[in-house]
Amino acid sequence: MAKTPSKRRGAVVKFNDTLKGQYLELMCKGIPRTTAAKACGISYMTVLRHQETDEAFSLMVEQAAAVATVRRIEKIEVSPDWRAQAFLITHDPESKKDWAKSGIRQDGNTINVQINVDRSFDSYPGGLDPMDPANRQKIIDIEAKAEAEGKAEEEDED
Repeated sequence: MAKTPSKRRGAVVKFNDTLKGQYLELMCKGIPRTTAAKACGISYMTVLRHQETDEAFSLMVEQAAAVATVRRIEKIEVSPDWRAQAFLITHDPESKKDWAKSGIRQDGNTINVQINVDRSFDSYPGGLDPMDPANRQKIIDIEAKAEAEGKAEEEDED
């Protein structure tokens, strides 16, 4: 008796915990969902099916997407040339809905917004350069101390 040819080709790859971990790690690095799936040797539809049936995995996928955006924002904060990361944030399918300029109003008119950033260090605690990673913790400590002192003064007034 002749065998009926199978419609599937190649070996079946099981989307196990190891592959899920690899997929999430790639997403944390900012790799798009479909590309991360291909890199793991699975289809994106497999990922979607697992998200539908595994709530914990679904939450981890959303968290990985957020981690990638946070990492890009952190790079923008410390990089003298932040434009590439800003471009990625505003064009990445994961983050563009939150960060891209819409610019177009419902009436069809364009809105242009200009934001000026004061990069002088006079406004920062102790005049410390906030872009210097060595100063971040110092600034956080100074701000926390000032906040605690402000709360103490409020309590004394009551």
